[in-house]
Amino acid sequence: MMTMMRNEPLRLDEQAKAISPQQRHAPLRHWCIGLAITAAGVIASYLWLDRPLAFFVHRNVADTTIFVWLQRLPVSFPLLSSLILAWCGLWTLMDRPFSRFQSIALTCSVSFISTSLINSQLKYAFGRTWPVTWIENNPSLIQNGAFGFSPFHGGPGFASFPSGHAAAVCAVMSVLWWSYPSWRPLYVACVAAVAIGLIGANYHFLSDILSAIFVGISVGYITTKISIERSSMSVTALLFGLGLLGTLIAAVERASAQEAPLQVETKIPLGNVRGRIDHMAADIDRRRLFVAELGNNTVGIVDVEQGKVLQVLAGLKEPQGVGYLPSTDTLYVANGGDGSLRLFQGPSYTANGRIDFGNDADNVRVDQSRQHVVVGYGDGALAVIDGAKGSKTADIRLPAHPEGFQLDPGGRAYVNVPKARGIAVADLSSGKLISVWPVGVASANFPMALDSDSNHVLTVFRNPPKLGVFDKRDGSIVRMIDACGDADDLFLDAKRHRIYVSCGAGVIDIFDARSYERLSQIPTVSGARTSLFVPELDRLFVAVRATGSNPAGIWVLRPEP
Repeated sequence: MMTMMRNEPLRLDEQAKAISPQQRHAPLRHWCIGLAITAAGVIASYLWLDRPLAFFVHRNVADTTIFVWLQRLPVSFPLLSSLILAWCGLWTLMDRPFSRFQSIALTCSVSFISTSLINSQLKYAFGRTWPVTWIENNPSLIQNGAFGFSPFHGGPGFASFPSGHAAAVCAVMSVLWWSYPSWRPLYVACVAAVAIGLIGANYHFLSDILSAIFVGISVGYITTKISIERSSMSVTALLFGLGLLGTLIAAVERASAQEAPLQVETKIPLGNVRGRIDHMAADIDRRRLFVAELGNNTVGIVDVEQGKVLQVLAGLKEPQGVGYLPSTDTLYVANGGDGSLRLFQGPSYTANGRIDFGNDADNVRVDQSRQHVVVGYGDGALAVIDGAKGSKTADIRLPAHPEGFQLDPGGRAYVNVPKARGIAVADLSSGKLISVWPVGVASANFPMALDSDSNHVLTVFRNPPKLGVFDKRDGSIVRMIDACGDADDLFLDAKRHRIYVSCGAGVIDIFDARSYERLSQIPTVSGARTSLFVPELDRLFVAVRATGSNPAGIWVLRPEP
């Protein structure tokens, strides 16, 4: 029979007689005390130490090379664990006994794998932002002022707490602490080196490391106790099985991460563009994107295939909405600052007219079948523009300023009017308002999309953040689903039956268009709330404003599969 350790363990019935109830419960009591102390330390660090320490490192540590190297010790653990599992698996198949060194190595591997799995779930549960922006333009304290927890947010941009590196090194060193006690100063030095490296490189907050130390020590102690107190055959099967399970789960998680429903294909820089970026439109034939750079008083014209800005239209007044009419090769730009609609003639985009609405010209929609351009403006109106003549043909009065709106093939417009706490329905042919649907207790409904398959109107509220589903026939509320905060654009991917919501909270929410189940959240950048999905190009374009040293740009995301 295989033996996992050279020292014969005590029989469990003998241990039960020798240990008093107080002694038996001592480990649990000590663990609870440790949990309480860790919680107090994490709270104190979060309130008084995390931010000052992160800013201190940012201001005073110019070269982080030494700190980056210090925290790299756990990087080798996944490979070593796989090799140890393979080694022990071969010994098991050959029916050979494990040496004490093999037993401890296997326990270290299982401790590392278990800690990694537990830690990944804790990261998802707490959803904490990082100190600095270093992974997929994540929101951070230094770059965006983002500091805090977003429980169950998901995504690599919200995975700072607890620290994975610190938990991993503590899990392995804890096993060694009880197995080879004469080397304990070395184990302490290893943990300290990783912790100092993580803080010095500004990869983690102090509270991230405190929590990770508790997680790693807890798992290391438990796996060590299992290996000592169980029979050799059962511990071999248990540890080896846990190791294989952990490896399998990790592989599945990696595969899932690689199959995210949206993949960042490229990032197109917009140049020296400051301030807020509003809505976008596309010229499909020329593969061009028109970007309303509201805070810069410009419109950027981007060549998607070449990945560069071709031209900048200046002299505008807070451009908010843009629309392109292919039949006349005309670009329409709505200006919130002076209430004008400016016309630019392609392909050189020379100024070719202007229509004044008085104030706050906002969203623009194009009805190619009727050659109409519809503009929301003022305290509550839709203007209908004849694209062939370049002149206004109708005004439809609304109860409040229109935000996001959509046109259906039947000639109706569905319009978000958040200040009236409703959705307005207008007939573009007659120029009349048909009805206003109440939206219930939610408010600040800005983006909108129409789902012709389900005959639903979709809108996203900001207070509270909800995806609202309304019956297109009578305006009744079908569903209300939690969504990301500060949404400004909403699109339906009919090919994949998905809904994309871009939010200023720094994420893209993805929902199933049939069940309205949230499929995923893709991290972007804080403030990146406007986007454009172009089915003909099968790409989602996200406008990312300049933050700190990061320039403004357009992220091009490719849907998968």
